[in-house]
Amino acid sequence: MFEKLNFDMKKVYPTLVVSTMSSGKSTLINALVGTSLLPSMNRACTARSLAILDNDMKSQFAIHAVDSEGKYSYIEKASKKIVADFNKSNDVSEMIIEGEIEGVRNSKKAMLLIDTPGINNSMDLTHEMATNKVLNEYPEGLILYVINAQQIGTYDDSAFLTVIAQKLRDNPRFDILFVINKMDLIDPEKENPKEFRRKGSGDGI
Repeated sequence: MFEKLNFDMKKVYPTLVVSTMSSGKSTLINALVGTSLLPSMNRACTARSLAILDNDMKSQFAIHAVDSEGKYSYIEKASKKIVADFNKSNDVSEMIIEGEIEGVRNSKKAMLLIDTPGINNSMDLTHEMATNKVLNEYPEGLILYVINAQQIGTYDDSAFLTVIAQKLRDNPRFDILFVINKMDLIDPEKENPKEFRRKGSGDGI
């Protein structure tokens, strides 16, 4: 991943943001970054793996991209519209957004936030292939697994968590962190949040 952009991936710490479709990965990343860069909506909106590289020396976010013919493009100021257009374009093969992620201090390695497509998009099987490629590419890092609070315990989540569990068994240099998203949509008078642990148990992680 990102071979054509000539970034030294040995100097980054990859954080792979994964989940089933429409769980809110892009919304979470926008919140972590502190600005709305990635397209987010209640349907599949990440068509390929997008990455945000933390660079404390950058005053604004820029875009590095390579098209299918190997032509490099640099956009000095990233915007949500430009990112969305690049994300939908079949001509763009690789893209990294680079800028300062507030609250993250780099030491030996820079954080690389990677937004992956939801793996259960039945309309486009390349989404699952892209996510699995990212999972198998890095020797270490953090898996940030986003769970939709309204869909805990679904078959798709259970199946994907089985894949993640095997990844962690095969490579102990990876850590995992679970984030339950869309909790504001849960009515505590009708649903007991403590039941979420019971619903999500038995995934083998």
